[in-house]
Amino acid sequence: MGREMPWTVLLFASGSLALPAPSIFLALPYPSSQDDPIYISCTAPEDFLGANFTLFRGEEAVQLLQAPSDQPGVTFNVTGGGSEAAGGNFRCQYVVMGEHSQPQLSDLSQPVQVPFPAPTWIMKLSLCLAGAVLLLTGLVVVTVVVRKGAGEMALRLRALTALPEDRGSIPSTHMAAHNCLKIQFQGI
Repeated sequence: MGREMPWTVLLFASGSLALPAPSIFLALPYPSSQDDPIYISCTAPEDFLGANFTLFRGEEAVQLLQAPSDQPGVTFNVTGGGSEAAGGNFRCQYVVMGEHSQPQLSDLSQPVQVPFPAPTWIMKLSLCLAGAVLLLTGLVVVTVVVRKGAGEMALRLRALTALPEDRGSIPSTHMAAHNCLKIQFQGI
């Protein structure tokens, strides 16, 4: 207890009146549809209990909350489902009463990006279209393979029909080679 210094003394000693920026993050449960609320937690350093917090979307202040006197932070509830989307870039800032009851503002937090949840019908439509494309691709591949196989089979059938019915009339390899040589020597 004797080792902690009040934040006003620390600020005076450091020569700066700017308070440290709060931390900000997307809190559970995460939104799964456009109508679900978005919870954003904003926390000051431990020495700044009961501070007043402001949540900004872009440059616009959208909510003000005061932390309980024994807590360094708050959780904002940003509800979707209205005419404008609940997602976007959010930052927060806190203010505490300084010396002579003068409000002291913190630096702005780093931005947190809250993605706009896609409507479920878009997801369903996307999955259906992807499935249809895969099905058509599979059908085209099967058709090409079947046609190629059918063409090769037709060639084999034509070759079989061109063979003489009496296999005894097919000359042997020896006789075919003899006839080939005989033709070549006659040309000399």
